[in-house]
Amino acid sequence: MMNIAKKNVFLLKFAVRGVRVNAPTFAYKTVYGKEPKTFLFGRTDAPKKIWNGLQVDAGLKDKWLNNLNNLPVEIRSSDEGKSKERPAFIIFRMPEKYDKLHKKMVNELDKNKDIYANSEVGMAGRPRICVANKVKKGDKNWEKWWNSLPGKIDKAYSSVTGKK
Repeated sequence: MMNIAKKNVFLLKFAVRGVRVNAPTFAYKTVYGKEPKTFLFGRTDAPKKIWNGLQVDAGLKDKWLNNLNNLPVEIRSSDEGKSKERPAFIIFRMPEKYDKLHKKMVNELDKNKDIYANSEVGMAGRPRICVANKVKKGDKNWEKWWNSLPGKIDKAYSSVTGKK
């Protein structure tokens, strides 16, 4: 069995070669434009709660999760924002018929001064979009960012697809 240090080096080399990366690594790359110095595992020991049968970060309010879940996109991953290395993010996919609009969606989301957006092909072989910010739970603008996020995604979606 591989020890943790060797596994980290192995996984980081994989990520650097362009192999699809996990959600926290994708979010880091979205915000900072580069790979993290150490491998970011998908799961953390931060407090969790069950929301609609899914395990999510405990700090995410049900209102935010409900508003995000009601969008016409498929939410794939989230993080409340825990540190500089683990910024707040949502990763989602457009409906399959709009997959080819992912770059336009990123451009539309980038018009927001408090959003970093990026897209890449995810593990399922379809484009996924990351929306992130350098905020973490406890920051003064953290709640404001999460409160406004669903509306910004919805506005960008409507602009790109012509649908509400």
